[in-house]
Amino acid sequence: MRHYGQTARVEIPMHDFERFEHIRFEAEQIVLASGYKAMELDPKGFRSGALNDVLNLSVPEPSIVNVSK
Repeated sequence: MRHYGQTARVEIPMHDFERFEHIRFEAEQIVLASGYKAMELDPKGFRSGALNDVLNLSVPEPSIVNVSK
């Protein structure tokens, strides 16, 4: 689960989406009781490193410097 202000975004593997639908109501009640105003399911599913996409973090490509003389 990720915190987006008053919204909790649940991230689960895409292959578990159908199973999640069976407990969605109960999960939402727990999330709302925790103080959130809304719960949403991340449509892209759980992905390791997904927060980096949100933060727009990237590692710059190293430059090649010729140090031979």
